[in-house]
Amino acid sequence: MDAVTNFNAHVKVKLTQTGWDVINKQYALMNERLRARGVEEEFTFDNVDEEGYSRFQIWDLMGRFGEYMNLGINPPFHNEMIFIDCEVQEPVGKPPDKI
Repeated sequence: MDAVTNFNAHVKVKLTQTGWDVINKQYALMNERLRARGVEEEFTFDNVDEEGYSRFQIWDLMGRFGEYMNLGINPPFHNEMIFIDCEVQEPVGKPPDKI
């Protein structure tokens, strides 16, 4: 079974400690840059549901964690990924049934 979606769709993942370290670094850098521009508000990552999943658009997830998705590196999120509102269909390129 295949599922069809696009990069603007959302997925949910459970971050590992590596993932939290990456997110915290990204937000610290963003807040530093904003303070340099006179923005006093401090932003934090609070995108976690009651089951421990964080929701991202697929392009955002790839951009944030792509360099950490290699063999031998602690992954930024657990292996399970939940695709939200994708269309399930028969496999693409499935050969027709023989008559």
